Amino acid sequence: MQLRIKLLEEALENKKLENLALSKMIDITGRELKISIRKNFGAKQSKK
Repeated sequence: MQLRIKLLEEALENKKLENLALSKMIDITGRELKISIRKNFGAKQSKK
């Protein structure tokens, strides 16, 4: 049981680091291309 918890904690930490790296990549790409890449979650979608 303890081994399983340790493995899950390591996997969680790896995913956190991956998430941070991807977030930084999005930020850098957005700055370099001078565009907003992130979705505005509060914005309403336009009707087609």
